[in-house]
Amino acid sequence: MSFDISDYKLKHIIKVKDDLLNRRRVLIPIGENIYEFRIEEIKSEFIEIIKYFEYLEVTLSYGPLEAELNGFTNGKTRNQLTDNEVYAIRFSKFKMEVGKKDYEFEISGVGPRALKVSLYVKYRDIEEAENLIESQLKDIILDEYTPLFKDKRYQEKLIEIKKESDQQEAEQARIKDEVRREQEEKERKWRELEARLNSNKPTGPQVKRY
Repeated sequence: MSFDISDYKLKHIIKVKDDLLNRRRVLIPIGENIYEFRIEEIKSEFIEIIKYFEYLEVTLSYGPLEAELNGFTNGKTRNQLTDNEVYAIRFSKFKMEVGKKDYEFEISGVGPRALKVSLYVKYRDIEEAENLIESQLKDIILDEYTPLFKDKRYQEKLIEIKKESDQQEAEQARIKDEVRREQEEKERKWRELEARLNSNKPTGPQVKRY
């Protein structure tokens, strides 16, 4: 049986050797600007891509992303920001339109020289590759990993990763189904108890006893 990389999910493929994607570039057009992000971290359900923006760039608002960030810093550098302001800025989220899709960016770091901006792209969106960012990431993954799987050792590793993942997903589905059935049983018993209580309620006029 011939080995076909398209038979496997991208998140499984990456697990075989996740350092292949380190620092690969992803170009993101916003307005008239093109921003160069890079791959930072490979997670189990998404890829994090990042870009650093120096405070001078943010203050001068060179482009739409910088202008959005300036709304958080109000033209201040790290030394000028109070601890409370830094706390408020860090992990703040904002949306920007790329192509025909709105993406949610996050200010994931407030450093002494620059702000770190992250975008988290889910594997299921990369698989579908319906938008520019996801399409770029899918191409990068396939370009890097397709040659790797000419080696049978990596083919065998991928097959094992998929097998383990399938087992985990089956176990998670079993637990989820078990929890659902337990909840349904609790609700059924509650309805029965409620029906019994309602059936025992007096329906006619009551005579008070003194």
